[in-house]
Amino acid sequence: MIEYVNAALLRSGSYDIEDLIGRPLATLYTRDVFARVLDQLRETAEGRASMQHEIQALDNSGRGIWLQINTVPIFDNAGRLTYFVRIGRDVTVRKRIEQERETTQRLLASVFGVIDQALAVVDDCGNFSMVNTAVTRQLGWSVFDLIGRPFTSVIDESSRKWLTRQLAAREEEEQTTRLPTELLHRNGTVIGGEIVSTVIMQPDGRQYRVITFRQKAAVGHNCAGRIDPIGGARAAAGQAAARRRSSPARSSWSG
Repeated sequence: MIEYVNAALLRSGSYDIEDLIGRPLATLYTRDVFARVLDQLRETAEGRASMQHEIQALDNSGRGIWLQINTVPIFDNAGRLTYFVRIGRDVTVRKRIEQERETTQRLLASVFGVIDQALAVVDDCGNFSMVNTAVTRQLGWSVFDLIGRPFTSVIDESSRKWLTRQLAAREEEEQTTRLPTELLHRNGTVIGGEIVSTVIMQPDGRQYRVITFRQKAAVGHNCAGRIDPIGGARAAAGQAAARRRSSPARSSWSG
C-alpha cells in the first residue's frame, strides 16, 4: 500500500493526494507492468540493496509516463523488511526521443540503404528528420541543408500551398498519396515531378511521413508555374512560359 507521496509525484501524474494514499501500488501501473514491478521489488528485497530501473507508469488520466525509479528497501533492527522507498524522476521526453531515434534507424536500415530514389522522413511538424544521399545526387541538397527544415524546402514556392492542402485532405482517407508537383533543385532550377507520401503512425500517436521525390523532366529556372490540381501532369514549364509570353490570357498556368 502507498503510505507517502511527495508533491513532485502528484504534479507528474496529475494526482491528488487522496488518489494515492492508502491505495495499492498497482494503482500507478497497468496489470502487465505491475507484474514486472513486483519482480523488481522482490529482487531488491532479496539483494538487500537499492536498485534503479525505468518503468512506464500511469498518470491520473491513464496516459503513460516514463519514470526512472530508485528503489531502496528498508529493514528493521531484526533484519525484517518493513517498506520500500521509491524515488522517481520523469524521463518521458527522453524516452520519446529514444523511441523516435529507434524508429528512424529502423527505417534507415530497411529502406534508405536499398533505394536509389530521393527519399526522406518528415516529422509531425512537417520538417525533415532524415534524407538519403539520393536527395543530394538528384536535387543538390545536402543532409545539413535540410534536417530540421520544412519538407517544402525542396518544392517550388508556386506549388507549396496547394501541395500542403492536398496532402492534408487526402491523408485523412489514404495512407499513401501520390501528387504532381514542382521540385526545387538547390541551384534554383525547377524540375517537374511528383511526390509519393506514406503516413507512418508513431507509438505515441504522432504522424510521420516517408516521402519519395520523383523527377519527370528538368525545366528552366525561370519557367515555373502552378500545378493544375484537376489536370494532373502538365507540359514542360518552358513551353508554358512560351505560351504565356505569346498569349498570356489563354495560359492554363497561374503565376
